[in-house]
Amino acid sequence: MLTDFEVLRAADAMMQQFGDHAELQAAKYADLMLGHSNRAGLLLWARIWRSIAEKLPAQTGLPHKKRRLRPNRRVLKVLKSPAPRPMKIRGGATS
Repeated sequence: MLTDFEVLRAADAMMQQFGDHAELQAAKYADLMLGHSNRAGLLLWARIWRSIAEKLPAQTGLPHKKRRLRPNRRVLKVLKSPAPRPMKIRGGATS
């Protein structure tokens, strides 16, 4: 089991190596340990992941750049086409 100091050092090293993607990388390693049924490794990487998340600044603002959505060309073609004429039924039963 690593001490808190060693976990913080590992988190700092991951932040230097992976930059903004350090949290994602730690999550990948935790998931890998889960896949191998390695509980001790999972707990260690979860601690490192949490340390990285606490150190990174919280994101502010909108998550994505606003952009104007345009309909597909096929949709525009259908919208601009004239409405279909109603079908005439031939040979129907008369009463």
